[in-house]
Amino acid sequence: MCGIFLRICRPGGGPSPLLRLETVLRNRGPDHNGRIEMVTSEDGLVLEFFSSVLWLQGDRMQTQPVVNGDGDYVLCWNGDVFGGVGVDVTEGQVRIIRYIVLALLHICCKKC
Repeated sequence: MCGIFLRICRPGGGPSPLLRLETVLRNRGPDHNGRIEMVTSEDGLVLEFFSSVLWLQGDRMQTQPVVNGDGDYVLCWNGDVFGGVGVDVTEGQVRIIRYIVLALLHICCKKC
């Protein structure tokens, strides 16, 4: 099982609760821990992402949070794909979900 944390706050919103929760989250996924903080361009909100990974699938671990090349989209995934999408045993589910989400965003953005 993996651990996921997201905090959304205004700048100067006080100390992050992640400081208290990080040990518990790390225990949920001991193979990798990643943290990203970004500020939204429109309203200046601070987004703090943390993800811990317990690597069980695929021939190589997919670290998280996953961020696209432009830094516009962040993906933290905790779950299993049980149907509808073919996932090879050598492929990690996070990579498959990332490709699907990015494809959907690309399609939706073309329609705007």
